[in-house]
Amino acid sequence: MNHTSSERGMSLPIAVLVLAAVVGVGAIIFISLPKGEPEESSLRETDPAVSTLAACQAGCRDQYGGSGSSGFEACMRGCGAGPAAGARETESTSPEAESTPAPSQTPASPKPQSQQQQTSPTASPTTPPPAPQPTPTPAPQPQPAPKTVDVSIRGFTFNPASVTINAGDTVVFKNFDSVGHTATQSGGFDTGLLGQGQSKSITFSQKGTFNYYCIPHPYMTGTIIVE
Repeated sequence: MNHTSSERGMSLPIAVLVLAAVVGVGAIIFISLPKGEPEESSLRETDPAVSTLAACQAGCRDQYGGSGSSGFEACMRGCGAGPAAGARETESTSPEAESTPAPSQTPASPKPQSQQQQTSPTASPTTPPPAPQPTPTPAPQPQPAPKTVDVSIRGFTFNPASVTINAGDTVVFKNFDSVGHTATQSGGFDTGLLGQGQSKSITFSQKGTFNYYCIPHPYMTGTIIVE
């Protein structure tokens, strides 16, 4: 019996505390609810049907109670930049504005024909390459007539000692000394031994230089140049 009464005495303060907590939460919720007048003004601002400047300004007055506060001035400026600007934007994007055709650009005037002719490159006529000219055949040079050159053997010398002739020319060796002489080329021509008053003719058909001497007197020498 004593335990039951003590338990009841303890549960009573707990119930009082719970009731106080519930009452406090309800008061907080009541205080945090928005006022009726601002809620109505906010509905006016967010209502899409209220789009005129006068309605927006009336909402500012209802919300802030007239001029004198920074919130009211900001609200009034917002009305001027918001609904009015939105109306102007709606007017600019109306179907009539879209249907107005843009001014057409003036086409560029064509250049005068004379100017076009000046700027156009002039086509030069194609010149055909010159036809190859036949190479003229040089005329054959006339061959000089063969000639005869005398080489005398006198005083143990060949006179002249050097002779220049053309191919086909003939050299006549004649001995005027009282002793015999020869005109001999090593491996080439040879007049043989010529006595006093004798002569020997030798024709040179090949070009070159031919050195010769006398066999009995080797110090006697001469040269034949054939061009």
